[in-house]
Amino acid sequence: MAEAIKHGFLADAELLNPDLHTPEKAQDLVTRAIQVKINVVEEDPYEYGIRAYLNLGHTFAHAIEQVTHYEWLHGEAVGFGLLAAAKLSHRLGMCDAEVVETIETILAEISLPQSINGIDANAIYEAMKTDKKWKNGRSRFVLLRGMQQPEIVHDVPKDDVIAVLEGLKKG
Repeated sequence: MAEAIKHGFLADAELLNPDLHTPEKAQDLVTRAIQVKINVVEEDPYEYGIRAYLNLGHTFAHAIEQVTHYEWLHGEAVGFGLLAAAKLSHRLGMCDAEVVETIETILAEISLPQSINGIDANAIYEAMKTDKKWKNGRSRFVLLRGMQQPEIVHDVPKDDVIAVLEGLKKG
């Protein structure tokens, strides 16, 4: 579900429609989400450009999976990663608060995590450094300028990433 929602933030706003988030509409949801991925991969089969957009939320997600020794399901980690990416985008002045609020609302509707209680933010950041999306020790995030407006951003300051993660600890 988190992957389908991710595709909604990347390219197909209809995937964010709660009417599609039901068991009865699962086939329509999956078909639309797969079409987004097909379109992106066909346009960039060797990941030289926009194909990297499919990693939205995954820099955070893979690090959380690693730090928790895969106690978090991939979908849970991706859902949280979408929120963290949106919050980082907002912190960097790339998007307005409405993008963050939309993601929070959708995650709540589909019961995906919105906090990282008990997980060390610095450990997550260190795990990010081992991710294939980082190039030559440089951070690389897929962030949002707005809905369906992804952008690859390099060299995001560590302090901003840590601040976002710390802000996502609730307790």
